Amino acid sequence: MLRIAILLAGSAALTGCGAGFEDKLAGTWDCGTEQEAPNSKFTVQLSYKASGEIDGTMVYEETQGEDTMSVRGGLDGTWDYDGETLTHKMTEEFEELKVNDEVIPREQVDPALIEGFRGEDSYENPVDLVESELLWYKDDTRGEVELRCKKAE
Repeated sequence: MLRIAILLAGSAALTGCGAGFEDKLAGTWDCGTEQEAPNSKFTVQLSYKASGEIDGTMVYEETQGEDTMSVRGGLDGTWDYDGETLTHKMTEEFEELKVNDEVIPREQVDPALIEGFRGEDSYENPVDLVESELLWYKDDTRGEVELRCKKAE
């Protein structure tokens, strides 16, 4: 009986060590690139579900003089984590173009811009999850951060 109690206590201790990566990742993240040009900004919002699904939006904004242009796209797909690399398989789709906060009708948008969204794509990035910050690295050396994400409130 004592042996069973010790095994159960050890099992409870192992499972009670805290949430795993997948549980910590679940939720909405606001991301931005590390190196932005002075007149442009690229942001991504990703919502990870514990089921392995992901959706989100990406926005590229550029200002020239008094004019501002922004392009927004939607993201939808799946994610997986192997202990070191976060893999995404996503569909990227054009959603809207705005110039000075005015939405441009889709039929007036240059088809090359709409086609510039990648459609189906996959990404494999080494990542670190520290506190409420998710760091995506450019490569396995983990030397250069490509995208920095903060958990949304």
